[in-house]
Amino acid sequence: MHFVSSTNDLRKYLDLAAAKNINFSNISTDTRSISKDALFIAIKGPNFDGNKFIDQAFDNGAVAVLTSDTQYKNNTNPACIYVPSVKEALIQIATRICDEFKGKKILITGSNGKTTCTFLLSHSLPNCSSTIGNFNNEIGLPLSVMQAKRDSEYLVLEAGAGKPGDIAILSEIVKPHLGLITSISESHTEFLGDINGVRKEKLSMLKFIKDNGYFVIDDPSWWIEDYAHLKESLEKRGIIDINFTEIDHYLSEEDLDKKLKNQKHREQCGVNLDNREHPPKRIAAYVDYSDDHSIMEFEYYALDLNGEIHYSFNAYKSYLIGEHNIKNILLVAECLRIFEKNKEFSSKLEALLISDKVKLLNRLEHSSWIDGAHLINDSYNANPASVKAAVELLTSTLVTPSSAIKTNFRRRILILGNMLELKNPIESHVEIGKFINAGHIDVLITFGDLASIVAKTVKEGDVKGIECYSFESETEEDKLKIFLNDFIQKDDIVLLKGSRGMRMERFI
Repeated sequence: MHFVSSTNDLRKYLDLAAAKNINFSNISTDTRSISKDALFIAIKGPNFDGNKFIDQAFDNGAVAVLTSDTQYKNNTNPACIYVPSVKEALIQIATRICDEFKGKKILITGSNGKTTCTFLLSHSLPNCSSTIGNFNNEIGLPLSVMQAKRDSEYLVLEAGAGKPGDIAILSEIVKPHLGLITSISESHTEFLGDINGVRKEKLSMLKFIKDNGYFVIDDPSWWIEDYAHLKESLEKRGIIDINFTEIDHYLSEEDLDKKLKNQKHREQCGVNLDNREHPPKRIAAYVDYSDDHSIMEFEYYALDLNGEIHYSFNAYKSYLIGEHNIKNILLVAECLRIFEKNKEFSSKLEALLISDKVKLLNRLEHSSWIDGAHLINDSYNANPASVKAAVELLTSTLVTPSSAIKTNFRRRILILGNMLELKNPIESHVEIGKFINAGHIDVLITFGDLASIVAKTVKEGDVKGIECYSFESETEEDKLKIFLNDFIQKDDIVLLKGSRGMRMERFI
């Protein structure tokens, strides 16, 4: 049974008098995909008004509607529930549900990795309800909460930030027992200003974490300047923070152990320089990939302040590949350890990582492509940090410190679309071009006017002979498709990347 499955459930959370009760099996905001026996929520936005489609919703199978259209204000039809603001009503409903929820609540935000971490956590915890799809804004999160199961032991929710104040609103709704920030990087800076604006937006979660709750982050360096200001809040909460000082390929466990115990290396990591009350764990890992690069295997270690290794996981295997996913996996492992009384949750995570369920993430999806080439589809989204991670992944397919690691790929090819919603898009794309020049890819193919800046930067600064091909206009879509069909060859490895608005999957 979901928290909201009838009109009287809605009325209860909205402080409205009970009326004839109408049950519904699901909730929809789109009449184009509405199903039979649904509740239709009429969202009114700057460019659309769901109130205009209420009749169509009923024709398509809806049995009830939540609306702000004043013509329904005094309507006696029990199927029509009027509220002055649908958005505020959803926030009130979700807040009430979260306040009465008896289990543990986890809220996840971050520039990159939040959807991956949400998926891994929700599938590793028992009896868990979670974010539906990408419902992570002030409309979507309440919809996910409303459709959570009443008897859930855990509620794992994702919070996205498109503008200042979003994370605070969502955090106040949830009031999590554990808050996780997966990363801080240049994303949505068109609205959040700069990297500091992103950082402060994400950190607004902290004051809403329940007393004696937990705050998990990937790298404390970006919030250390706020430590004095946040200290009072931190003292009420358990702090677990992780600083990934090394994620690298090593020849053996012995070589890794030797490097970690090196005094100079520890000082470079800041191990002996950090005197905060809650010192971070220092993480190092060594990684290997299967021959077709579809499976990653790694071990990782954490150092205490004296440089001693105090725990490790052996032979972690994952269909999620790339060093950025090592970070995501370790963050999830930390969260699981907070709640588990034995190794059951961690065991579930280990099994999940090599299961077919992980493929539902649609992240770094592998497939055979044109003429037998190997394709890694990472077209879900893109910002500077995630593009750099993609370049590093593509680099790692052929360049590793271990001569024992063999690969058969002919060329490393990056197909890159525009990165959108950035405050300084030209600077950000130039930055990516410079980053690519420092790497080891063989071919860069760009699509879009901004992505062409990356190609131009590579051409101007390249000393490695990287081939560049640029398709600046979206009208060149067909031209690029023809080019790819002729250009891609057997044993190439190709990574496809771009912001969601670029729909780079159209080229597969």
